[in-house]
Amino acid sequence: MSKNKIIGVDIGGTTITAGLVIDGKVENTITIATEPEKSKEGIRDNLFKAIKAVNDGGARAIGIGVPGLVDSEKGNILQITNIPSWNEYNLKLQVEKEFGLITYLENDSNCFVLGVKYYGAGYNYKNIIGIILGTGLGSGIMIDNKLYKGLNNAAGELCFLPYKDSNLEKYCSGRFFTEFKKERGEELYRKALKGDIEALEIWNEYGVHISQLVRVVLLCYAPQMIAFGGSVTNGYKYFKTSMEKNLESFELKSLLTEVKIIKVDEKQSAVLGAAALAE
Repeated sequence: MSKNKIIGVDIGGTTITAGLVIDGKVENTITIATEPEKSKEGIRDNLFKAIKAVNDGGARAIGIGVPGLVDSEKGNILQITNIPSWNEYNLKLQVEKEFGLITYLENDSNCFVLGVKYYGAGYNYKNIIGIILGTGLGSGIMIDNKLYKGLNNAAGELCFLPYKDSNLEKYCSGRFFTEFKKERGEELYRKALKGDIEALEIWNEYGVHISQLVRVVLLCYAPQMIAFGGSVTNGYKYFKTSMEKNLESFELKSLLTEVKIIKVDEKQSAVLGAAALAE
């Protein structure tokens, strides 16, 4: 009996993760640097390298999630903030030309929430918001078991909502650490692991901002589940308490008591969700 093999790819502003998904399970993965400062061809070649590393020759399709606005039907990336050389770039055409496999393109947050819904903790939930906290801030929306994308896949772009002196992305993504604290989130995570007081205070402060993001999500979508993923969630245990404490004053108590807020393995879910595009 032949196995259903699909290559799923999650492209972020920092890393590219590719995985061979066999019958709905990730069997082999690789993560390499995106190197967004390169030319569009250079970043494309990094993507090709990742795909080739997991391709055993038996895949029937490729699904790719990218952190930006996409025309999924034509395979065009319309706007991608963290990889600017890929603005107005037909990635689908490039990948199909290289590998000879039908390729599907979608926003990475949409892939993430698909993975949570169909292969993860959200299986029994109809209404889910998947939030990626990484180089940027992204969110995918599942309503009544259907992915809601809106015009140009722009639904859920909460990153641009005004907040304090800028927007939610500046305070709720990895930018909070690099721009306000002048350290990368990874380093502050390592310091927190060692009990560094200053690092722990920074994570607590971050949790306050995340609580405001959760408020927005609850008021706009009233989901059954909010699933957090992304590199910044490595420090989830260090900002969870302050997030929850600052949600105690949330006005609609019934929403807060019934919603399930969890952290999931974003890379696994995003790769599975990308592969699910070909199902």
